[in-house]
Amino acid sequence: MTLGELSMFINEELYLLANDVLKPIEEATSEIEQAEESEEFLIEEQEEVKILEPVKEIPKSQTFNNVLFITDKPLAGIALETFNKLVFNALKLKDTDFTVLNQDDITFSKADEINSKKIILFGTSFSGFQQKYKLQTVSEKLILLADSMDRIAGNKDLKTELWLNLQLMFPS
Repeated sequence: MTLGELSMFINEELYLLANDVLKPIEEATSEIEQAEESEEFLIEEQEEVKILEPVKEIPKSQTFNNVLFITDKPLAGIALETFNKLVFNALKLKDTDFTVLNQDDITFSKADEINSKKIILFGTSFSGFQQKYKLQTVSEKLILLADSMDRIAGNKDLKTELWLNLQLMFPS
């Protein structure tokens, strides 16, 4: 059976764990038939059957606030001050409206793995996004790639460019 044929029956994502070994279907089928013939699969009546706990399901998406900021490094100094003015004064967001993550702390690689509606990346890259200061939509999520907050804090033109795009993301 090919992967295409198999995809007609399985429409959920499958994950391969580190200890899993892939074998050709013919080889795996042969091993199962041999085990069945040697009665390894038969359970005698007096033998107690153990119920196995289900494997913890791998989450399909990460839960964050509606607005997600991802930075290239922890914010400090003028970068933090500029970020706070932007978020609290200009965008008028509350602490409960957004999440800030450092790129080293993220555990996802695609936008559809995140529940946030608006994602702003400062000085970091994200799968499939290279063009800075161009608002993009993916899976009903608005995504904006910008320079690092350190660069933005010291450059009026970058602040202006960022603000123009954020006004499109956050219409009043």
